[in-house]
Amino acid sequence: MLKIIFSLPLLFVFLLGAEPEYSWESQLSDIRQNSSADDFSQVEINQNVISSNKILAHINSIHPDVISYVSIYNKGASEYVFIKDKLICICSTEYQISAELADKKINEIRKNYKNESLINENDITTYNLYDDKTIVNLSVRERGGKKDIRVYYYPKNLFSILVKL
Repeated sequence: MLKIIFSLPLLFVFLLGAEPEYSWESQLSDIRQNSSADDFSQVEINQNVISSNKILAHINSIHPDVISYVSIYNKGASEYVFIKDKLICICSTEYQISAELADKKINEIRKNYKNESLINENDITTYNLYDDKTIVNLSVRERGGKKDIRVYYYPKNLFSILVKL
């Protein structure tokens, strides 16, 4: 059953278009049901995919057996990560977008969260944002007047989800 949660920030709507907002651990079948087959394509999981997604890389480092239960689907610029067909992470990446559009997106995401920490390291600014249910890791790199943005959304209780496996 699709759980539509209106109390979650509008962040998912902003990044994923006019899609319903999904709660963490929503079933893959429920999310696929609301996406056309053309929009939602499965990703073959290999070491490059695991290492390029820092949530998966971290999970793999602490619990390598979990990767056998992982499935990943692309939808536009977003990557949905499931463990045992339950949503545990959404990652969105946009490269070389105008500084103006990037700043607008960054501010839109940041205004939906009440807590924040900031790290500047190796030409990358990382915002760590939180609310009651979600942790957001927003990384921004400026290159040649344009910006790359990578955003990870995952449940605050991710590790308790992993323990239940």
